[in-house]
Amino acid sequence: SRLAVAVGSADPMADPANAIRILVPRDTVRSIATDAQVRIIHGSVIAQDVNIYVLPENTLMMAADIPAGIDPTFPNVPFGEVLGHISLLPGNYDIAVTPVGSRTPAIGPFLSFPLPAGSISTIIAIDGPNLTTPLGALVIDDTL
Repeated sequence: SRLAVAVGSADPMADPANAIRILVPRDTVRSIATDAQVRIIHGSVIAQDVNIYVLPENTLMMAADIPAGIDPTFPNVPFGEVLGHISLLPGNYDIAVTPVGSRTPAIGPFLSFPLPAGSISTIIAIDGPNLTTPLGALVIDDTL
């Protein structure tokens, strides 16, 4: 599937480092019966560089912070980065995004997030309206 995502600040004079841009992921993917495919796009200007956690279900529970000793699945992801489709075992996952240097989620945690076998998903980290909080995520089902 072809996807284009606009990310950034629509006011380049106020925030020239994060001016709006279009991201067009170049990866191609096909459904794999034994895997879940996930593409992650970091489109949150506010969050800046982040750590992304994709953890087995029930790892985070309802904790306010990511527990000590748990490392990010994807560390130091810069704003505008597109992580191509990643193959995961099918199942439910706990997903959270924290600013680098913090263990407090800026996005999520999303508990028991389902990633079934054969699925293809895109998860985009987004800002609130007019670059405000709360931050969130847009999930797109790319399964053909």
